[in-house]
Amino acid sequence: MRSKAITPGVVLFLIFLTTLIFSVVGFSVEQNRKMKYLTELEVLECTSDYITVKNVGSNIASELTSDPEAVFTPSTIKPGEVAKGNFKEPIRGIVVVIIESKEGSKVVYQCNIIV
Repeated sequence: MRSKAITPGVVLFLIFLTTLIFSVVGFSVEQNRKMKYLTELEVLECTSDYITVKNVGSNIASELTSDPEAVFTPSTIKPGEVAKGNFKEPIRGIVVVIIESKEGSKVVYQCNIIV
């Protein structure tokens, strides 16, 4: 009858597999962190109907979203490019607008709309 003991080869394989998993996870986290810091947004103008945003970072900013909700054209901007977001509903008064990209970049801007 064979013994079902753990052999040194199995232990080495498990150590290798664990190291590989931690390396891949660490690399992925670091890449996401870099993407966030390389993407930087700046608000250029805010009116009751639209907001314009410029990508002043060195990475593409994609899938732009905002609160209050706006539709951005284009929704993906390269470094140096500008996107215009048309608000679904006109804003009035003092409104804080939060704009985010898929990469994790976020800008918070206070729009002062005098009626």
